[in-house]
Amino acid sequence: MKLTSFVYGVILVVGLLVLGTPRTAMAGKPKIAFIKIEGDSGTAVRDALAAAVKSDMAVVGFKEVNRTATKLGVADDASDKDFGKLADELGAEVVVAGKLEDEKTLKIKLYVKGKKSKKFSVNFGNPKSDKFKKIMSETLLNKIAAINKSGDDDEVKPKKKPKDEETEEEDVEAKPKKVAKKKPGAEDEEEDPLSTKKSKVADEEEGENDEKPRKKKRSARRDDEELEEDGELTVRATAPAHAANRVAVRLDAGVSAANRSLDFNTRVYEQKPADYQNPIVPGARFSFEAYPFAFVDPKGRAAGLGMWGDYDKTISLQLASTASDGTVVRAKAIQQHYSFGGGYRFAFTRSDLSPTFTIGLNYGRRTFKADASTLGGVMLDLPDVDYKMYQPLAALRIPIAKQFALVAGGRGMLITDAGSITKADQYGQAKVFGIEASGGFDIVFSNRFAVRIIGEFSQVGFTFTKGSGDKANNRDNDATTKDVFGAADRSVGATATLGVLY
Repeated sequence: MKLTSFVYGVILVVGLLVLGTPRTAMAGKPKIAFIKIEGDSGTAVRDALAAAVKSDMAVVGFKEVNRTATKLGVADDASDKDFGKLADELGAEVVVAGKLEDEKTLKIKLYVKGKKSKKFSVNFGNPKSDKFKKIMSETLLNKIAAINKSGDDDEVKPKKKPKDEETEEEDVEAKPKKVAKKKPGAEDEEEDPLSTKKSKVADEEEGENDEKPRKKKRSARRDDEELEEDGELTVRATAPAHAANRVAVRLDAGVSAANRSLDFNTRVYEQKPADYQNPIVPGARFSFEAYPFAFVDPKGRAAGLGMWGDYDKTISLQLASTASDGTVVRAKAIQQHYSFGGGYRFAFTRSDLSPTFTIGLNYGRRTFKADASTLGGVMLDLPDVDYKMYQPLAALRIPIAKQFALVAGGRGMLITDAGSITKADQYGQAKVFGIEASGGFDIVFSNRFAVRIIGEFSQVGFTFTKGSGDKANNRDNDATTKDVFGAADRSVGATATLGVLY
């Protein structure tokens, strides 16, 4: 008997612990039950909805919900009375039913303490995304709080509806009920946990049931919420926001100004080539950047993979030369450059103010060429250049604020062909290498537009090798001596562009 009494005592204590622990854990949190989502092949959507509210509400286990719903014969299209029975059986204050109308559209219906609400739809891309869960957390909790607070939705009653009554949604729409609001000084019941969440949605739903049928309403809601004409709340999981430091696409167009000079390193003699320098001339500038994976997730690792390009052309440039009779002859000149390539953009942090560092490789071309057909046979003592090159590059963007950032960059110029300047009848073979550098700032407007002001510098250096072309060795009609040792082709300029960002 003593042993039996001891066993009974142990069983009693264990039983009290088992029964008491969950209730203690659940205290203060209202219970919510999710019925299996119709059309959800797995449980991805239902899992996401549960995860969205689990920090604020106690989620009833899916197995328990499925078992109880099966026992009561409750499906997603069941009557309000059946949903009330399910809520009572589970001890849940909220029951959520849903149906996937297609792969990207979820229609949800809420039952809160016997009160019914209108359906609302959710358009989404990935139910596992943080964006979807955040939107659903706000929307579900706000809708639940609004229904619980206002009390103006019809309560679920066990009695039958009249035969001539319209459908549920039509009845709510056509015959709304007015609810007297409590005055601030009136005695209130103890505050319900479901009423602690307040939002714009809750404030707007207080006035849903006016005497006249509800008309289409648009208000200062979040961009991803919109109240449709039939009273349904559509929540759109909009595309991820792209800060200026993580754009998916940027297109720039504007003006440029550049000054070019070509200086020769020669020995001192009468026939040495004259250095060249043109005045500052205007041009047009176009550029683009594209990061395809940033459309999906701007802060993902793949979002840094990108491609880009730029093009600049001088609008008008003329060169002058003096003929043997002293006449000044002018020739049009083509001055342009372009490049395109790709690489990776690194962000130091996930913040919208994070600096970014970009590395990559471009292919480029830079041309300066005179139109000899306009010279009338007069020789122009200025070599044409047509650089073809590969450009390893690095760029840095440092936001000082959301609207302002410093930018800087540099490129090497691995030149594979310099054009006619290295031909045998010009200055001949040479060791050629160049650099480009730029720096300036971005002024951003609403994360969608930006003005970029940049200063630019480029230089290509030539070292003519022994036995070079005629103009390097034979300008003084003495091929035994080297006359020109090298040259520096330099350009200094600036650009101002307006960019469209996404």
